[in-house]
Amino acid sequence: MKIRRFEAADAPALDRLNERLRAGGAHERVDPEGSEQQHSTIIRQRLFVASDDGEIRGAVWLKEHAFRVRGGDLRCGWLKYPVAESLTDGRFSSVPGSLIVQCLREQPLLMALGLGGHSTPLARMLAGLRWSGLTVPTLIRLSRPARAIRELAPFRTDRIRRAAAAVAARSGAAVLALRSWDLIQSLRVGRAPTGYRAEPCERFGEWTDRIWEAARDQYEFVAARNAASLETEIAAAPGLGVQRLRVTHDRSPVGWAYVLRRDFSATPDPRFGRLTVGQVGDCFGAPRHAAGIAAAAVDALESQRVDVVFTNQLHPAWVGAFRKCGFLADGGRFAFYRAPKVTQMPVRWEADCHVTRGDCHGPIW
Repeated sequence: MKIRRFEAADAPALDRLNERLRAGGAHERVDPEGSEQQHSTIIRQRLFVASDDGEIRGAVWLKEHAFRVRGGDLRCGWLKYPVAESLTDGRFSSVPGSLIVQCLREQPLLMALGLGGHSTPLARMLAGLRWSGLTVPTLIRLSRPARAIRELAPFRTDRIRRAAAAVAARSGAAVLALRSWDLIQSLRVGRAPTGYRAEPCERFGEWTDRIWEAARDQYEFVAARNAASLETEIAAAPGLGVQRLRVTHDRSPVGWAYVLRRDFSATPDPRFGRLTVGQVGDCFGAPRHAAGIAAAAVDALESQRVDVVFTNQLHPAWVGAFRKCGFLADGGRFAFYRAPKVTQMPVRWEADCHVTRGDCHGPIW
C-alpha cells in the first residue's frame, strides 16, 4: 500500500471507496481534490490517499494556512476529514495511522479538531501517537425554551422524558427555569455589556484587517483571521447561507462574527428535532470586547426567530462571553488534538488559545 497525493485518475476509485463505506453502514465519504484547493495561496489543501493495487483504502485532507503564535507568524496544518476503509473492514486498520504519518512528514505542526470527541477510534489513535487533547466546550442557549425541550434529543430518549418535557413546556416551567438560570448566571459572571451592534455585511474587508492587526497579539495562538483568509474559507462552503456580521461599539468596528441558521421543521434532525437552529460559527475581536461581540451576534440570530443557538469556544474570555449571554456549557464532543511539535510550543493552551468551531473545517454544520 502506498500513501501518495491524489491524482485525477483516482476519482473512480474514490467513488468505489465511498460505495463500499456506504454498503458497510458508514456515513463518511471522500470528495476528490479540485482546482479550488490546488490554486489557493492563502489556504492550501491537499488530498492524500492510501493506494492499494488500483483501489483507494482511505484518504485525508491536509489543510495549511497562517497562524499567529506568540507575536510571530507561523504556518501550521490541520488533519481534515480523515476517512479509511477500516471503518467497515478490519483488514485495513493500519490505513489511518499511515495517512497521519504522511501528513506529519509534510507538516509536523499538525492539529485536528472535532473528531466526535475523545472516545472515537481516531481520537484514541492520536492519543496513542502522543498527541495532546483538549475539549473545546460546546455552549448552547435555549432561545425559545418551551419549543427546545420538546425537540432536543436529550429530552426525547424515552417515553418518561418525552412526557416530562411536554408537561414542562405546557406549564411554563421551562421558561421559568431558564429565566432563573439567566438570573443566577448574571449574578455569577455578570451580564453582557450594552452598546454593541451587529450589522450584516456583504464581505469582510479592510476593517476586518484592522481588527485582526490590533487584536491578534492579544492571543498566544490564533489562526489568521484577516479578510482574505475568512473570505477564502466562506467561498469553500457554498450553500450554507453564511451571514457575515460587523460588530460596532460607539459606531467603530471592534469585531465580527459569522453565523448560520438552519430550519429543521420539514426534515427533523437527530439532535435538534424540528427546531430552527442558529450557530455562531466564528467570531473575533480583542478579549475585552468578547462579551459585547457575542451578545450582538446572538441578538442578530434571535431576531431571525431561532429556537436554539450553539457555538464552540476554547478561550476563557469567549467562553465567559457566551455564558454572560445565558449559554449553558456542555463538555460536548468537540476535541482539539495537537501533534507533539505543536504541543511543545510555549503556549498556554487552555488559557490563551483562540479556537472556535470555525477552525479547521471553516463554516460547517
